[in-house]
Amino acid sequence: MKILSAPRARYDALYYIMKGWKDVFEQLGHEWKWSSPNTPVFDSFDEFEPDIFIGTTDIDRATSKCIAERPEMKVVLKG
Repeated sequence: MKILSAPRARYDALYYIMKGWKDVFEQLGHEWKWSSPNTPVFDSFDEFEPDIFIGTTDIDRATSKCIAERPEMKVVLKG
């Protein structure tokens, strides 16, 4: 399974929560990728083709379009 996650600032508590999830998924043999702020969102989704996207509810329009284009993908958003 491939998991794509939006990066968070390192001083943000959510960063440490998501890093914990990253470690768990990787220990279980799944592939994790942080989306790069320097890479367009469409490229991140197209190149990695995630099965799960983990992010927050403050997503941008490009991310919401990428999610909408993949109805089979699971989405986890923290509000």
